[in-house]
Amino acid sequence: MSRPAMRVAAQWLSSSVRHCQTVVFAGDSRNTCYGAALDNISVMAAVPEPGTYAMLFAGMVLLGVVARRKRK
Repeated sequence: MSRPAMRVAAQWLSSSVRHCQTVVFAGDSRNTCYGAALDNISVMAAVPEPGTYAMLFAGMVLLGVVARRKRK
């Protein structure tokens, strides 16, 4: 038996949930003929951009300058 609604939902889910942290599935358990399954799941780690490191370095320098001024 073909379930076109499930195929459409699966295509929507795989194409639109790219940058979220949590996916919640809520359904009705009364329909026992069809269940939910997750397949081909990959988790990717975020890689900081070079600008992030520059801002971190600038913040550390600023903290050092403030600490040095307070000592004087």
